[in-house]
Amino acid sequence: FKKSTLLLMISSGVLISLSDVFFKKYSTINEFIPSFFWNQIGIAIFGIICFCFIASYRKHFLAVFKISKTAIAINSLSELILISSALVNYYALLIAPVTLILLVNYTFQPLFVFIEGVIITLLFPKILTEKISKKHIFQKIVSILIMSAGIYFLNI
Repeated sequence: FKKSTLLLMISSGVLISLSDVFFKKYSTINEFIPSFFWNQIGIAIFGIICFCFIASYRKHFLAVFKISKTAIAINSLSELILISSALVNYYALLIAPVTLILLVNYTFQPLFVFIEGVIITLLFPKILTEKISKKHIFQKIVSILIMSAGIYFLNI
Protein backbone atom coordinates (compact mmCIF):
# COMPACT_ATOMS: atom_id res chain seq x y z
CA PHE A 1 0.00 0.00 0.00
CA LYS A 2 1.51 3.28 -1.08
CA LYS A 3 0.09 6.60 0.04
CA SER A 4 1.41 8.34 -3.06
CA THR A 5 -0.48 5.90 -5.31
CA LEU A 6 -3.67 6.41 -3.32
CA LEU A 7 -3.27 10.18 -3.56
CA LEU A 8 -2.79 9.98 -7.33
CA MET A 9 -5.87 7.75 -7.68
CA ILE A 10 -8.04 10.07 -5.61
CA SER A 11 -6.73 13.13 -7.46
CA SER A 12 -7.46 11.46 -10.79
CA GLY A 13 -11.01 10.60 -9.74
CA VAL A 14 -11.69 14.13 -8.50
CA LEU A 15 -10.29 15.74 -11.66
CA ILE A 16 -12.23 13.42 -13.98
CA SER A 17 -15.43 14.11 -12.05
CA LEU A 18 -14.83 17.87 -12.13
CA SER A 19 -14.13 17.70 -15.85
CA ASP A 20 -17.43 15.90 -16.47
CA VAL A 21 -19.41 18.30 -14.27
CA PHE A 22 -17.87 21.36 -15.95
CA PHE A 23 -18.46 19.89 -19.40
CA LYS A 24 -22.12 19.23 -18.62
CA LYS A 25 -22.56 22.74 -17.21
CA TYR A 26 -20.89 24.39 -20.20
CA SER A 27 -22.62 22.17 -22.77
CA THR A 28 -26.08 22.89 -21.41
CA ILE A 29 -25.38 26.62 -21.84
CA ASN A 30 -23.80 26.25 -25.29
CA GLU A 31 -24.13 23.69 -28.05
CA PHE A 32 -22.72 20.19 -27.70
CA ILE A 33 -20.43 19.97 -30.75
CA PRO A 34 -18.58 23.27 -30.13
CA SER A 35 -18.21 22.32 -26.47
CA PHE A 36 -16.74 18.95 -27.43
CA PHE A 37 -14.48 20.59 -30.03
CA TRP A 38 -13.01 23.05 -27.52
CA ASN A 39 -12.63 20.29 -24.97
CA GLN A 40 -10.51 18.34 -27.45
CA ILE A 41 -8.53 21.48 -28.35
CA GLY A 42 -7.76 21.93 -24.64
CA ILE A 43 -6.51 18.35 -24.45
CA ALA A 44 -4.36 18.91 -27.55
CA ILE A 45 -2.87 22.11 -26.10
CA PHE A 46 -2.03 20.28 -22.87
CA GLY A 47 -0.38 17.53 -24.92
CA ILE A 48 1.65 20.07 -26.90
CA ILE A 49 2.80 21.75 -23.67
CA CYS A 50 3.86 18.37 -22.24
CA PHE A 51 5.66 17.56 -25.50
CA CYS A 52 7.53 20.87 -25.49
CA PHE A 53 8.51 21.02 -21.82
CA ILE A 54 8.88 17.41 -20.63
CA ALA A 55 11.85 15.79 -22.34
CA SER A 56 10.99 12.20 -21.39
CA TYR A 57 7.49 12.54 -22.90
CA ARG A 58 8.95 14.02 -26.08
CA LYS A 59 11.54 11.21 -26.29
CA HIS A 60 8.93 8.46 -25.88
CA PHE A 61 6.53 10.11 -28.34
CA LEU A 62 9.20 10.43 -31.03
CA ALA A 63 10.38 6.86 -30.41
CA VAL A 64 7.00 5.57 -31.62
CA PHE A 65 7.74 6.97 -35.09
CA LYS A 66 11.02 5.04 -35.20
CA ILE A 67 9.43 1.70 -34.26
CA SER A 68 7.19 1.01 -37.24
CA LYS A 69 4.29 2.16 -39.33
CA THR A 70 2.22 -0.56 -37.68
CA ALA A 71 2.74 1.03 -34.27
CA ILE A 72 1.61 4.38 -35.66
CA ALA A 73 -1.46 2.78 -37.26
CA ILE A 74 -2.41 0.98 -34.03
CA ASN A 75 -1.89 4.16 -32.01
CA SER A 76 -3.99 6.16 -34.50
CA LEU A 77 -6.78 3.60 -34.27
CA SER A 78 -6.57 3.75 -30.48
CA GLU A 79 -6.87 7.55 -30.55
CA LEU A 80 -9.87 7.34 -32.90
CA ILE A 81 -11.58 4.93 -30.53
CA LEU A 82 -10.69 7.17 -27.57
CA ILE A 83 -12.18 10.28 -29.21
CA SER A 84 -15.29 8.32 -30.23
CA SER A 85 -15.77 7.05 -26.69
CA ALA A 86 -15.29 10.56 -25.31
CA LEU A 87 -17.93 11.85 -27.73
CA VAL A 88 -20.42 9.20 -26.62
CA ASN A 89 -19.56 9.73 -22.94
CA TYR A 90 -20.00 13.50 -23.11
CA TYR A 91 -23.26 13.16 -25.01
CA ALA A 92 -24.52 10.77 -22.33
CA LEU A 93 -23.60 13.40 -19.73
CA LEU A 94 -26.07 15.77 -21.37
CA ILE A 95 -29.03 13.43 -21.13
CA ALA A 96 -28.46 11.82 -17.72
CA PRO A 97 -27.09 12.78 -14.30
CA VAL A 98 -23.28 12.89 -14.08
CA THR A 99 -23.31 10.49 -11.13
CA LEU A 100 -25.24 7.88 -13.12
CA ILE A 101 -22.90 8.14 -16.10
CA LEU A 102 -19.80 7.82 -13.90
CA LEU A 103 -21.39 4.88 -12.08
CA VAL A 104 -22.02 3.02 -15.35
CA ASN A 105 -18.58 3.91 -16.75
CA TYR A 106 -16.61 2.73 -13.74
CA THR A 107 -18.77 -0.31 -13.14
CA PHE A 108 -18.52 -1.76 -16.64
CA GLN A 109 -15.01 -0.65 -17.59
CA PRO A 110 -13.23 -3.33 -15.48
CA LEU A 111 -15.55 -5.96 -16.94
CA PHE A 112 -14.76 -4.86 -20.51
CA VAL A 113 -11.01 -4.79 -19.79
CA PHE A 114 -11.24 -8.31 -18.32
CA ILE A 115 -13.17 -9.67 -21.33
CA GLU A 116 -10.83 -7.97 -23.81
CA GLY A 117 -7.79 -9.31 -21.92
CA VAL A 118 -9.09 -12.88 -22.06
CA ILE A 119 -9.98 -12.61 -25.77
CA ILE A 120 -6.58 -11.14 -26.69
CA THR A 121 -4.82 -13.81 -24.60
CA LEU A 122 -6.69 -16.57 -26.43
CA LEU A 123 -6.38 -15.09 -29.94
CA PHE A 124 -3.07 -13.21 -29.77
CA PRO A 125 -0.92 -14.64 -26.95
CA LYS A 126 2.22 -12.94 -28.30
CA ILE A 127 0.61 -9.50 -27.79
CA LEU A 128 -0.86 -9.99 -24.32
CA THR A 129 -0.93 -12.78 -21.79
CA GLU A 130 -3.44 -12.80 -18.94
CA LYS A 131 -3.57 -15.48 -16.31
CA ILE A 132 -6.77 -17.32 -17.20
CA SER A 133 -6.79 -20.34 -14.91
CA LYS A 134 -10.03 -21.02 -13.04
CA LYS A 135 -8.50 -19.58 -9.86
CA HIS A 136 -7.44 -16.32 -11.56
CA ILE A 137 -10.73 -15.94 -13.46
CA PHE A 138 -12.63 -16.38 -10.19
CA GLN A 139 -10.46 -13.81 -8.41
CA LYS A 140 -10.92 -11.29 -11.21
CA ILE A 141 -14.68 -11.75 -11.35
CA VAL A 142 -14.98 -11.41 -7.56
CA SER A 143 -12.81 -8.26 -7.71
CA ILE A 144 -15.00 -6.76 -10.44
CA LEU A 145 -18.13 -7.53 -8.40
CA ILE A 146 -16.63 -5.96 -5.27
CA MET A 147 -15.59 -2.83 -7.21
CA SER A 148 -19.02 -2.59 -8.83
CA ALA A 149 -20.79 -2.92 -5.49
CA GLY A 150 -18.49 -0.32 -3.96
CA ILE A 151 -19.05 2.12 -6.79
CA TYR A 152 -22.80 1.54 -6.58
CA PHE A 153 -22.93 2.20 -2.84
CA LEU A 154 -20.73 5.28 -3.16
CA ASN A 155 -23.08 6.76 -5.73
CA ILE A 156 -26.51 6.07 -4.22
